[in-house]
Amino acid sequence: MKDKVINIIQEIEDIDEDISKIEGLITNGYLDSFGVLSLVAELENFFSVKLNGGSEVIKHLESVDSICKLVESSMEQSNG
Repeated sequence: MKDKVINIIQEIEDIDEDISKIEGLITNGYLDSFGVLSLVAELENFFSVKLNGGSEVIKHLESVDSICKLVESSMEQSNG
């Protein structure tokens, strides 16, 4: 899952750094508002999940690890 999340982010934004080590993808300007919307749409599409919650979801998009946890949690809820 982690590799796919990294690939999705790289498709949205051209980031020259190791994305897996970046904390603050949004707060540090790696993802802008369009990038956030694109990321959510791609995650929902690829992993067949619905990421609800608005600002609650956004705080989980700051690192690859937190994105993976968010997707895993959403997958468990939809299978629950």
